[in-house]
Amino acid sequence: MKKKHFLMSTLMFCGLGLFTACTADKDNPVEPQPNETDRVIFEQQFSKDLQDVADEFRFESAMKATASLKEFIDVLDEKAFSQQVLTVLGNMVGGLQASTLASLPQADQAAAAACLKERFGMTDEELQALPGFFLVDAYKSIGKMKLAFNQGQCTVTNDADAFTIVSTNAQGETHTLALTFNDERDGVCFFVARLSNLPVAIQLPKSIGITMTTARGQVLNGTVNLTTIDPNQSQFINFKKSGWVGDGQLAFNVNDRQETLDLYVKHTEQRAFDLKVAFDVNGKELARVECNDMHDEYTDEEINSDEFKGLREMGPFFAASYEMLKALKGKSVDNVVISINDNMVIGGKIDDIAKSLVALGNIRKLQGTQPSREAVDKYTQELNSLIHFVVSQKNTGVYAEGKLVTGLRDKQNGDYQPLVALQFDGETEALPMFDRMSEADMANYQKIITSFTPIGKEVSGMIDVAKQKFAAIATAVNGYFSSL
Repeated sequence: MKKKHFLMSTLMFCGLGLFTACTADKDNPVEPQPNETDRVIFEQQFSKDLQDVADEFRFESAMKATASLKEFIDVLDEKAFSQQVLTVLGNMVGGLQASTLASLPQADQAAAAACLKERFGMTDEELQALPGFFLVDAYKSIGKMKLAFNQGQCTVTNDADAFTIVSTNAQGETHTLALTFNDERDGVCFFVARLSNLPVAIQLPKSIGITMTTARGQVLNGTVNLTTIDPNQSQFINFKKSGWVGDGQLAFNVNDRQETLDLYVKHTEQRAFDLKVAFDVNGKELARVECNDMHDEYTDEEINSDEFKGLREMGPFFAASYEMLKALKGKSVDNVVISINDNMVIGGKIDDIAKSLVALGNIRKLQGTQPSREAVDKYTQELNSLIHFVVSQKNTGVYAEGKLVTGLRDKQNGDYQPLVALQFDGETEALPMFDRMSEADMANYQKIITSFTPIGKEVSGMIDVAKQKFAAIATAVNGYFSSL
């Protein structure tokens, strides 16, 4: 398998980021052990699960929807938008409210002050001298605004059914993204920026609808919800320190194939996280990842150390993981659950997320260099000390202890790497999982892993374009206020 598939193989078969076997380890033949009853039952069911997932795990609709989003963003003209900043702000005036900390209820005063301290580093003295802040009601400000981009021009109206952005490309094809806000102020408030040195907070409803329509019809629809954990808590939240819950469902629809992504994240005031992601096709769950009770914290000194910052040089996934670690600072996960085909379940815990990623990244850097067993085994044993997991199947009730062992990737390239090994009831040692896979199983495995590559490229490309476009738009807005 090519190097670029290494990471996805780790994610697919461990979920902890550590199942990295790519081909059968035929250079390390293992003698059959006496009691293989549970192993045989497991392998037979595993073959069926692999076939089911390989048949459906294609990201077909999600990839086309992502490509449509990229096309949509491509047409957005930041220069055209910058010429309409005044019009946009004028349409937003109806939802702009000037407020002061003293005018807020006592609970909101304390919450808003804490948010301002965290977001802008404001001191108590600065808060006392603060004349006020702006509160923007999303529904009243942009809930009916329409921005239309066409041939380097941007027109702004305020008569749409939702916050709508329409982009028309040179071929006359139209892409429409709509965000539907309701008029209830039942979500959260958070500070987003400073305008003329006054903080700006945005007030969101609890639920926001999302649709994306192209010439091929509606390719994306869904909802995103964001609210506080406790309905009695202040709506002013700080994403790093407050208690909040975010969840959503995005459905990608192309050619009658519906792929659904379910998301859930919960953050407590004690800075513990729960995170869940599930992928369904036509109503059937193919994969689910749950990380419950991500807790402890890296100190700023730890997260900014050369060891962890080195993740940025290990490829896009590791770089993105580092940025996420900086934001969440979660160090350990008490309960990780990976479900494949709603049957095979991998469960375990991670003692140190960043150190696990660093070990994985170092192994990846060794690929293609024909490293010695000892060089790779150093990291394999480090991973075993940080990650603990078991594997089970709902359909069979079979259970196995898991660990990682160092073995050869294959004869051709001679690369050693960690291989997931399982020990079933009655066995005396853990055997590499992929040693006994048939050619058909390996073909299905390769098919699943390679399915990640195109969607990864589409998402990466869309994010790169979006960063450039929205950074330019933000510069235009800031430039306008700096000139006042």
